[in-house]
Amino acid sequence: MIRISLVCQQDNHLIKINLPAVSRQIFSTYTLPRKGQEGMKLDTIHHIAIIGHDYAKTREFYVDKLGFDMLDEHHRSDKKDILFNVRKGNLTLEIFIKEEAPKRPALPHPEHTGLRHLAFRVTDVEETLAEFDRLEIPHTELRYDDFDGRKMAFFFDPDGLPLEIHE
Repeated sequence: MIRISLVCQQDNHLIKINLPAVSRQIFSTYTLPRKGQEGMKLDTIHHIAIIGHDYAKTREFYVDKLGFDMLDEHHRSDKKDILFNVRKGNLTLEIFIKEEAPKRPALPHPEHTGLRHLAFRVTDVEETLAEFDRLEIPHTELRYDDFDGRKMAFFFDPDGLPLEIHE
């Protein structure tokens, strides 16, 4: 539970407002200032880089099934990989196809060092799960977030990277 107290002064009266059990969503739109520290000038995430093994399956998954737009593609023989960038909305994924890359450890243990999962916000999780079924994208059952109570579910890319949809 998050508890926030707001103290405002208006017409020489102090007004104190307690907000128990505030949703975490508030913090996605407002960052509380830190005393005496301005912090680094980081704006937004520029891109997220992931590694896949199979070019055809990975491209089909992200472009054809999830609907990302292909931005560019580079066959880099010196690095023995293929790099392509895809975008959906303001999210850019930089995808490296490297057949020799070590595989992710098998589930159900997603707690490896590094990226745990990518979460996509959707308007309607149940509608998205129906679309996954139509596209034959395996997914978990609908569940509810322990913190905000919103609907969510997981699915996986062709190399087992956990992905999430969340209302």
